[in-house]
Order: sequence, then structure tokens, then C-alpha cells
Amino acid sequence: MAVVLLNGVAVETIAVTDRALHYGDGLFETVRISGGSVCWLPSHCQRLWRGFERLQLPLASFDLAMDELRQLAEQLGDGIIKLIISRGSGGRGYALPVPPQPQRILLTRPLPDYPLSRPARLFCCQTRLGQQPLLAGLKHLNRLEQILARSEWGDEYDEGVVCDQRGAVAEGVMSNLFWVNHGQLQSHPLHDCGVHGVMRQQVLTYIEQQQWPFSWSSQISMAQLAQMEEIFICNVAMGVWPVGEIGGRAMRLGPFGAALRDLWS
Repeated sequence: MAVVLLNGVAVETIAVTDRALHYGDGLFETVRISGGSVCWLPSHCQRLWRGFERLQLPLASFDLAMDELRQLAEQLGDGIIKLIISRGSGGRGYALPVPPQPQRILLTRPLPDYPLSRPARLFCCQTRLGQQPLLAGLKHLNRLEQILARSEWGDEYDEGVVCDQRGAVAEGVMSNLFWVNHGQLQSHPLHDCGVHGVMRQQVLTYIEQQQWPFSWSSQISMAQLAQMEEIFICNVAMGVWPVGEIGGRAMRLGPFGAALRDLWS
């Protein structure tokens, strides 16, 4: 049974004046729980802390949220916890409330049932990500771009690929994206759009440790992506998922995605 906590207390409702409902004013983290522990907790903490600083949220709420996350993880055992930080109610229009009253919301859910035994099938989305360096990398509550992109495909595909405003492949709708170009691993740097995923960070760290060839690229079009030697996607729920098809075109499976998949299977 799902658990919903508001500021550490089990609830079924939230105030209709909350700024998360009115403006998407807040942050969230989707956290994988295994054996009662938070997977990759330092990476989640780093990204959430950056979000607190960027959105000017009271840092005292950060520590409370982390304590509640650890406690709920112990109770859950295995699954997913979604942590939402809202600025709370108050303020006139877009003006920040003084003092702010952040709300901490935690929701439990089972792990998604991804068909990871087969390669992923990707759809090429028409929706493009807006450019906003102030919000790039963060998991803020404004997800309309992803909602519009997800509306473009049905159950025949597992994930969609989105481009930045220049037409360069940026990431997946729900995941980050890597590809192999002439033997070199590449990914979009996401300086002005997209999400710096926690699984993406684990992959980048492992690539550096193994001294695999890697470079950032913000110049690969959707058509060029389909010509790459290998593609894989990643997030904390799926781990690493090699891609076998993009836009109806079959893709070869390669050694990098397979090795990373097995590492975090």
C-alpha cells in the first residue's frame, strides 16, 4: 500500500493554496530504495541542494527532508520514493512568501515494470526542450515539456528522445541518453536544458574510472543519432537500458551499454 507523508505525517490531502499546485514552485527527486537504503544518496543530495540554492528555499528544510527520506526508506525496504519539496502557501502572485513555509511530501510506489529483458524502443519526439540555464539540470516541478513529449507516442515505444531548441539530441523524456560515435561515448552536456540525472552521474563516473573514450556533444541531430554505433538510456528506476530500435530503425547492441547494464542490473 502506498504511503504519503506531508512533513513527516501521513495524509491524504494537501492545501489548495500550495504554490506547487499554482506555479510548480518546487523540486522533486525520484529515489530508488534497495534493502531499506537510498541508492546513490550523495548524488541525490547534491542535485537537491543545488535546487534549494537556485530556488532560494530555506536550507533547514533540506535536512528535515533527508531525515524523513532515510526513515521511510527503512520502512519501505525496496521500491521508489518520490520526494517533493514545495515552497508552500503564501505570497502575492509570483512574489515569494515571507517567511516561506516549505512543505515536504514523500510518496512510496513499487519499481516500474520495465521490460528490461529486451532492448529499448525509442520514439523521436517533435517537442523540443526550452533553453533556460537557471533551471537546467534541476528536477523542478515544471514538467509540461515532458508531458507534451510523452503524449506523442503509445505503448509501442518505451521512451522518447527530445532535442534542444537548436535541434541537437538532448535526452530522453524520462531518462538520460548516451551514444557511441566512431568508438567514442558521447552525451549532451545539458548546460541550458534537461535534467542532470543521478544515474547519468553514476555512468559518467564509471566511464572516467574505466578510462573509456568520452566527449560531450551538442551537435548530433535526430537523423545522425539513428546512425550511431550504439545507444543506451538510463535513470535510477531502470538502471542502464541498451537501445535496439529508434524511430522504427533497428540499432546494433554494443559493449558499453551491455557492460553498464550488467553492472547495475
